[in-house]
Amino acid sequence: LKREIPNSMKNQIRQMISRPALQPIWSQLLKLCHAGMNCGGGQSVFASGEIGALDFVLGAADASRPFVLFDVGANDGEYLQAALRRIHRDLRAFSFEPQSASFDRLRAQFGSDPRIHLRQTALGSEIGSVELFFGHGESTSSLHRSQASAMERSETVQITTVDRVRAEEGVEMIDLLKIDTEGHEMDVLFGAAESLREDRVFAIQVEFGETFLPTKYHFCDIYDLLSVRYRIYRILRHGLFELDHYTADLEIYKLTNYLCIHR
Repeated sequence: LKREIPNSMKNQIRQMISRPALQPIWSQLLKLCHAGMNCGGGQSVFASGEIGALDFVLGAADASRPFVLFDVGANDGEYLQAALRRIHRDLRAFSFEPQSASFDRLRAQFGSDPRIHLRQTALGSEIGSVELFFGHGESTSSLHRSQASAMERSETVQITTVDRVRAEEGVEMIDLLKIDTEGHEMDVLFGAAESLREDRVFAIQVEFGETFLPTKYHFCDIYDLLSVRYRIYRILRHGLFELDHYTADLEIYKLTNYLCIHR
């Protein structure tokens, strides 16, 4: 399947199929291809393949010490709830959610669990305070104002970095840094620069998709930053697919989850 088609044959194929009448067919086939690649299928923790990715990390991480999870952009705790069902060993989970209503729901669910450290803060590349935007439903929030998302409400929230939290909490190794920050993923990674440089993060789960459109970043920025130290996989409904090199075809702006495992 990886065998390259000669350019002459590619041109012949284009001559035959590049016609207005066939565009509805190609459009539907493109959607089918994206579904097969799980591009656009990253919304639900339980249906997206994320549980299988977590199991993969659990099987590969060092089992001689507690598993350390950084859940960045915890929202209402769906991922954390799933993780608690899968992690059958000592656990230290740090859950980060800046939006007040979502954090209140997190605290109601997990506030009494000694394994879980809740922080009402955003993570990024800086330390201070920022404006967080969200809609009336409050279930989705972002540090990027987007007219398309109708995020007309906002609140001022605190922001810190992965490196600062790791130092404050005395965390030697993060087994899984899971990032779901509605387009702010690159800034979270920049704020983990020291941890990445010192090989203090074993695995990273990161989202890419339409949430990146209001930002200046593309998938190539994620790939360039992480591929030196990590193998990068697209998370599928049934398994993982390694992206062993970058191509522009990976710039698909549909919500997709990726798992990066330290080399």
